[in-house]
Amino acid sequence: RSAMFPMGGMGPPPFAGDLTPEMRQKMRKIRYAVLGIFLAAVGRLCTGDMPLNELVVATVGVFLLKEDENLGACYACLMNSPLGQCAGPQGGGLACLSPFLFMASFNCFFLALRLFSGGPFIIISFVMQLAGAAYAWRLNQLVSAAAMEGLTGAGQGEPLNQSAQMRSMMGGDAG
Repeated sequence: RSAMFPMGGMGPPPFAGDLTPEMRQKMRKIRYAVLGIFLAAVGRLCTGDMPLNELVVATVGVFLLKEDENLGACYACLMNSPLGQCAGPQGGGLACLSPFLFMASFNCFFLALRLFSGGPFIIISFVMQLAGAAYAWRLNQLVSAAAMEGLTGAGQGEPLNQSAQMRSMMGGDAG
């Protein structure tokens, strides 16, 4: 018999439960960042620049904020479009937190290269994506801690002893 390792999620377990007030506060701040990213995208479009990265990050931000009362209509519109098929089985929510964080951070790096030669909307985009990435990072820390706390409370966060680990790796009894 060959030993098999589970190939499940590589990060913290998914968070299941209600958001804490601190998490809701971070989501509200991310909402303002997403709206600012949309504003910067419209400004860049009006000045003849192509804001594709901003539109992608802002769209992921709308999927992240699917339960937000102010962006709910925008989310419903996106879900009824062909993009709704890309939202996955959960349809957005906290599953979009890591992609939003990654894309906003990545865009900030490349926007920083054009920061002083691109005009005011590049600066607005940079600031909003940097703020969105910072708040998404903080929210990710809170969600990860809450998910790990939920596992530890259920007794699943404790490490196995070495003989139990060997038995599970060998596919049964090790002796």
